[in-house]
Amino acid sequence: DEEGADVTFIVGDKSFRAHRHVLAARSPAFRAELLDPTKADPTKPVKVDDMDPVIFEALLYFMYTDTLPHGCDLEKSATLQHLFIVGVRYGLDRLATMCEGKLCQNINEHTVATALTLAEWYDRVHLKNACIAFVSSQDVLDAMKETNGFKHLMTRYPGVMVDILKQNLPSSIGVRKQVVRMQRGRTPISRNMKRRASRVRHAVLPSVCVLALALVGFCIPHSQRLLTSQPMLGFL
Repeated sequence: DEEGADVTFIVGDKSFRAHRHVLAARSPAFRAELLDPTKADPTKPVKVDDMDPVIFEALLYFMYTDTLPHGCDLEKSATLQHLFIVGVRYGLDRLATMCEGKLCQNINEHTVATALTLAEWYDRVHLKNACIAFVSSQDVLDAMKETNGFKHLMTRYPGVMVDILKQNLPSSIGVRKQVVRMQRGRTPISRNMKRRASRVRHAVLPSVCVLALALVGFCIPHSQRLLTSQPMLGFL
């Protein structure tokens, strides 16, 4: 409902009408942008350069209803990631938390590395724990390593591999110990146990090698890894 709307936003090739005081009441960032007389000109539209119109529309919907809109590709992780960042950017903690919860539910091999980068950059423990728990097998780790998100993760936060290996190594070592005990006691070893032991043998060393290579990233000159003010918006 645009009745009484007193501000226009230009986002990409679309325009959105809104109520200045509604946005200012919900968001400290909007309050500073829209009500500060030294910054805001009420006669001019506000241009938003670094946001997709779909994301901005979802942002406005949330600010008026306190809920996420149906549709608008919110089941896609990339859309949720963008909306999460926007929630943090505009000081909307509830929006960021809702998006974080949905991201935790939609983790897969192709999105887990990017989600981990988000969790590290914005210090979101719940999202980080969900991602690390998801990377619970060598197959998942191998698939994750093939994504561009993993390369980005290793450039910025190579130390996160330590947390991933902490999650995976104890269970792997447990399988190997169980096999050794069975061999010493001449207990028949099932085909499934042999297969698991073989997977452990081929999984642990590559994972440790990945960690070693990742930690080399700390030696990259800092000037090559400078962060922008909104790094994830450009990356996503």
